[in-house]
Amino acid sequence: MTVINSHNSWSQLKKVWLGDVYPATWYDHLEPSVRDVFQAITEITKQDLATIQLTLESLGVTVCRPEYHSIDSFVDSAGVLTKPEICDSLESVTKIMYKAPLIDMSKDQSKPIDLNAIKLKQMREQKREMLDAFITVFEKEKKRMPTLEEIQDNIEDTISIDLIEGVLSDIEYKKSNNDIYMSAV
Repeated sequence: MTVINSHNSWSQLKKVWLGDVYPATWYDHLEPSVRDVFQAITEITKQDLATIQLTLESLGVTVCRPEYHSIDSFVDSAGVLTKPEICDSLESVTKIMYKAPLIDMSKDQSKPIDLNAIKLKQMREQKREMLDAFITVFEKEKKRMPTLEEIQDNIEDTISIDLIEGVLSDIEYKKSNNDIYMSAV
C-alpha cells in the first residue's frame, strides 16, 4: 500500500492520493434503467477526476490512484459490490482530522436521477466556457468588452441570448466588485 504522510499544512504539496470510481462495466449485470444511470455517473466522474489529476500533475504533484482490475476482489460473500478501502486507517499528526458523518443507508434517501438534466447542465457549462473564451480573446485583441451583437455574430446559434446576457452580467459584476476593491486599497 502507498503511504502518504503530511507533517504540516504549509509545505508544498508533493504527492496526493486521488480516489476513483469502479469501471462502468462493473454495472453491466444491473437492470438497464439502473445500469445506464450508474454508467453515466461513472463516466462523468471519471472525466472530472482525470481533469483534477492533470491539473495536479501540471503543478508537479505526484498523483496516486487506486486500480480496479477484477470485480471479484470487491464483491462480498452475498454477491454485493462493496466500497473499496483506500487505506487501513486515518491518521494525522496535527490536532484536527475530518471524518465524514455516517449516513444511514437503510433509509431511502435517494431521489431519481435525471440524466437529461445532467446532460443539459454539462452542455450549458460547455457553452459558458466557449463564451468566456471568446470574450477573453476579444478583450485582449480589441481592449474592450464585445457587444451582444458581436458575440451573436461570432458564436454558434445554439447559445441562447439568456446565457450570453448572463455571462456578460457576471463579468460586469466581477469587474465592478474588483473596481470597488481596488479603489479601497
